Amino acid sequence: DMDWKYKRGDFVRPAAQLDHVDAKISFFEDRVDASATLHLTAKTATREIVLDANSLEIHSLSSDLGDGSFEYRKDERKIIVPLVREISPGEKVTVSCSVTSYPDDIHLEGIYRDTTPEGCPQQYMSQCQQFGFQRILPVIDDCTAKCTFRTELEGDARYTHLISNGNIVSDKTEGGRRKVAYENPLPMAPYLFIACAGTWDVLSDEVAYPDSGKKIKLEYLVPPGHRDGAVVPMKILKESILFQHELTGYTYPYDTYRTICMEKSLYGGMENTGNTTIVTDAALVDETIDDRRLVYAYAVIPHEYEHNHCGSSVTMESVFDMWLNEGYTVNVERAYLHKVFGSAFMRAKEIDEMRRSGGPFAKEEAKTAASVVREGVNDPDEVVDAVTYVKSPEVLNTLSNLIGEEAYRNATELYFKRYEGSNANTDDFLECFDSVKTFADGTALPEGGVKKAMAPWLFETGFPSVETEWKWENKVLKLKASTANGFAVPVKWAAVADGKDVAEGMFVLLAASREIEVECETKPDFVSWNRGCAFYGVLAEKGISKETLVLQAKSDPDHLGRIEAMRALYDLALAGESDAWLDVFANAFGDPSIPLSVKAAMTCFPTEPVDRKLRGAVERNAKRIRELRKIAAEKTGEKKLVESLVSLSGETHDLPGGILARALKNSVREMLSSLDTSVAWLALENNLGKSSNMTDRLSALKAILRSNHPGRKRILEEQGNDLRKSLNGYTGYLAVVASSPHEDVFDDIAKETKRDGWDISHPSLSRALFCAMVSNAETIYTPRGLEWLEKTIVRYAKTSEYNAIRLLVPIEGYRDFEEPLSSKCKELLARVSEALPFGEYPFIGGKLQSLMK
Repeated sequence: DMDWKYKRGDFVRPAAQLDHVDAKISFFEDRVDASATLHLTAKTATREIVLDANSLEIHSLSSDLGDGSFEYRKDERKIIVPLVREISPGEKVTVSCSVTSYPDDIHLEGIYRDTTPEGCPQQYMSQCQQFGFQRILPVIDDCTAKCTFRTELEGDARYTHLISNGNIVSDKTEGGRRKVAYENPLPMAPYLFIACAGTWDVLSDEVAYPDSGKKIKLEYLVPPGHRDGAVVPMKILKESILFQHELTGYTYPYDTYRTICMEKSLYGGMENTGNTTIVTDAALVDETIDDRRLVYAYAVIPHEYEHNHCGSSVTMESVFDMWLNEGYTVNVERAYLHKVFGSAFMRAKEIDEMRRSGGPFAKEEAKTAASVVREGVNDPDEVVDAVTYVKSPEVLNTLSNLIGEEAYRNATELYFKRYEGSNANTDDFLECFDSVKTFADGTALPEGGVKKAMAPWLFETGFPSVETEWKWENKVLKLKASTANGFAVPVKWAAVADGKDVAEGMFVLLAASREIEVECETKPDFVSWNRGCAFYGVLAEKGISKETLVLQAKSDPDHLGRIEAMRALYDLALAGESDAWLDVFANAFGDPSIPLSVKAAMTCFPTEPVDRKLRGAVERNAKRIRELRKIAAEKTGEKKLVESLVSLSGETHDLPGGILARALKNSVREMLSSLDTSVAWLALENNLGKSSNMTDRLSALKAILRSNHPGRKRILEEQGNDLRKSLNGYTGYLAVVASSPHEDVFDDIAKETKRDGWDISHPSLSRALFCAMVSNAETIYTPRGLEWLEKTIVRYAKTSEYNAIRLLVPIEGYRDFEEPLSSKCKELLARVSEALPFGEYPFIGGKLQSLMK
């Protein structure tokens, strides 16, 4: 019901189609000059050409069918070019222009100033999604404006690279200026345009497709002196290109594929047709990277490459269909991660992402989430959120489970074949499923087919909550599932006896409830429900006992089933209902037969509940520490924990097994920290001193800081002096600082923001510090914490609305809080909304309005 600035229902394709752009872009230390000729074809009869332009100084602008006049409506970011007569559909027209822009390092769209290597000319990066191109040149800045480009870049001859899309057709230097021309012969939307000028070292390689023999030249552009940090990422890139080709059949159409390090960006990476930009702290794998960033590197590299297929080749029709680009692409990324790290470990992480504070479940429960297919936005960046990147791939996963993998694969292959080189919207995608007539369990699809079945998933908010039950008698297993929601739900199950599946299957829940009967010779010990987390939503078995959960956690042949049962037991412990999880944890921790990927997931301590009724418990973290102390003292033992900290391996950065071992070590450190004994302190301090990789080092430092170690402040300062020397070390250190449960955390944060090198406008630094603080449940809900939150949201929004949105996470669910906290959070939101009026801050202002409804 919101009065959005951009509405899906208002979307129409432009009156003129952009066919080709001839552009020249010249980089100077203080500005960027640009000129272009736009070649267009009228799609409907029109007397004017409407272009998009933002913050440009216009020197000249004319059309071959114009009278030389134009109107620049700066507030609307539009240029109106009148024509001397009405042109008919099919008629050609050109518009030529000359402009100047003045990039800065705050507005990180269009061309902006990135960090410049010492002694080099100013480094410029570009970011054109969503509406960035109009900050470079006037254009029809629309996803459907797919056209070919010829781009000449000119800059200081000292630049090692001048980069745009397509293949290089000339490269020459004269008079101290270098000119590089590119031709991109395949139609591309303006949001995929790139124009960069900078100084990088290069790691070069190539990859060849095994079936055709076609070779792609690969270039990895890194800050000077950091070529070694690109060795592992290049390996990941080569593997993921071949993996993606085998999975999707896509063949890259250009000669060269580049990955370019950038330091400043609102996003982790951006696909720019043939040129991917990735933030430096994730793009390089060296001794300064921690495991969170390492896993991200394994994710972002295949993700951005896949966008050449889903995004560049087949492009969303409008920003309202961005889920089409991202949902499919995330699932390709996930498939690669599952191959590298193991499905159980990665699927558990994906489920955690759904449940986390600020994740899509929480946003939908707080009534602040939009539908997958957006009906409107106040700022296009609003779609870069948990619904698009977490829920959307889960909805596609749900669809695949509903109709079966083969039917899903056939329909998506048809989609990419049908719309190659053009645009597609949600209806276009769903029409590719028209031949599917039944669900995977053989039941008929409703009238209207897949489009009808998926409508609630795509056009409504919320998620299904399913309750199940079962009984066995006379060798017949009776299964029942019920829900109050109107979603089509694939219910995957397996009956387990003596640690083996004795029956398995799937049925689709369409109505309020459904019962099925299957033959089953053996009486099951339990039913393992929702195998693989087959749908986006929650499922709980009615009346399941703690004894059954213990048995499942110890014997379910499905590893994810064991992990989920363990987490359900952990919920019972935090609710004060059962200590059954203690023995299961101790058994899993000490059992060498359990795969490391499963053990790492079973022995972590999730911060968010499986049971969504427990989501509003702000005291959950205090209970979590209590349980950590209990398992450490009563079951695992101080001595064994100290020994484990020494014996567990995980020193090698580029091996997935090292990541899994380090995940287990992180749990050990948390338990030791909770003990708060002199022996535990000494073990953690020794571990910190001997840590040879960034993950172990930061984890040990965090464990010390979270304890009452008498020297914690001294150790933090000593480590900070060294960690601030690298970007990865600095961001990791800032997150540790903000994780402290002690009241002086606010003084520590204030101290960090006054140091040389700190910059609130640097996205990596500010996100590291502020986002860690809003995740600090022990301190953020205190009077001082809420005061800090209010001031920081207002201050941060004036630098970056997009990033400031993240600081609303701890109070989004305020309606579920107990009094007086609930009222205090509501009052805080009202004051922030007054300080950030919707008219000036439409992005965060719209979120605040939705929160207070």
